[in-house]
Amino acid sequence: METDLLIVGGGVAGLSAAISAVKNGIKNIIIIEKDKKLGGVLNQCIHSGFGRLTFNEELTGNEYAKKFIDSATSKFINFLTNTTVLKIKIEKKEIYAVSPIHGFFNVKFKALILATGCYEEIGSNIPGSRPAGVMTAGMAQKFINIHGFFPGKNVIIFGTNIVGLTIARRLTLEGAKVLCLIEDLPYCRGPLRDEYLCINDFNIPFYYSHIVTKIYGKGRISKIEVAKVDENFNLIKDSNFELNLDCLLIARNLIPDNNLINEIESINIDEKTNGPIVDQNMQTAIPFVFACGNNVYIHNNVDTLVKESTLAGKAAANFINNFKVNNNLSNPRFLKIKLSKHFNFVSPQIINLENLNNVTEIYLKPNNIYKNVTIVVELLGKTILQIKKEQIFPSTLEKIILLKKDFLTVEQLKDVEICICIENTNNTVKNKKYEKNLQCYKINKHYKL
Repeated sequence: METDLLIVGGGVAGLSAAISAVKNGIKNIIIIEKDKKLGGVLNQCIHSGFGRLTFNEELTGNEYAKKFIDSATSKFINFLTNTTVLKIKIEKKEIYAVSPIHGFFNVKFKALILATGCYEEIGSNIPGSRPAGVMTAGMAQKFINIHGFFPGKNVIIFGTNIVGLTIARRLTLEGAKVLCLIEDLPYCRGPLRDEYLCINDFNIPFYYSHIVTKIYGKGRISKIEVAKVDENFNLIKDSNFELNLDCLLIARNLIPDNNLINEIESINIDEKTNGPIVDQNMQTAIPFVFACGNNVYIHNNVDTLVKESTLAGKAAANFINNFKVNNNLSNPRFLKIKLSKHFNFVSPQIINLENLNNVTEIYLKPNNIYKNVTIVVELLGKTILQIKKEQIFPSTLEKIILLKKDFLTVEQLKDVEICICIENTNNTVKNKKYEKNLQCYKINKHYKL
């Protein structure tokens, strides 16, 4: 097979990239998806809260995905579902794949977009027995929403990522008792809105700065041991206690799925995001390879993911159409984004000066809760932007918008750094908590949603 644009991943990221490419003149597109149907993880997200920014309406996850599937289908984009990509041969511009229908085959391409999504950390390092009733939160969500199976009646969730917060509410609505959520960090991993709903609307208790230290059960899980940890994640002596349950869900880290990218030496991986380093157009160090979606970094907002994927589709189309694109293999001219110690990561990591957009959006993940601070952007020793924030949180990405004119001063330079930092960082805030049921906490309503 041959195609102009090959997209690996048929979730919303891959679909929106394909739709964008069609709008920018590319007709010959193939999307390869490992599942039997397009849409990705949103097919199992039957809760509302999607589409407010992209479609200006409230949609469930599967309704949101269907809009992209219908749009892509109407544009006659080719799909290969139930197909697994085995290897990418960059030097030949082709991939090897396998499927029940086509068997083993290859696809040659002019440009490649990787939209492979992410997977869940399974928590297999917890000591104890290995009974039934222990699974990831995403698997439990699939059991309930897709297959109609109930994972348990007395449930504890270890971790507070967005999937865990969502399934906690879903289980409660279905009649299960969610005993608590346990988190090793002193704050929630997931969005503030979801955390707020769990605590205030569903009355689900949270154990912050705690971990599961042991699993018990013969045949099926019966109880767990929990202990408190300090700021360095060391166990606090005599803080352990036991909780009875019949189901433990793991909702800790979501990990970008970059098994295919890891085999490509020319593409550098960001140690902070575990995704490829990209520029503002989602272009990697290889000019004809682009990446978008949760395999770049974990998004808590699907509308941001769609916006970035749309950029990737447009940039890939421009490359195919021989427009001026990143030449960083032969004549590198880009800005590296340097962060202060107050941030975990940034995306994009570089700004390509050869292909500037009128507007460039940069996303930052804070590493703590800060109050009354100013985010400062500096270029060549001069402040080009200041943003005052009442509060910033690790669970919420901060967006910085830079204009094309902001980069005119570095037109003739290369290998320059743009620095992003925080002023007034003495106002670090710990979650305000009040005690409930021994060591179980709720968060006060000081969050502004």
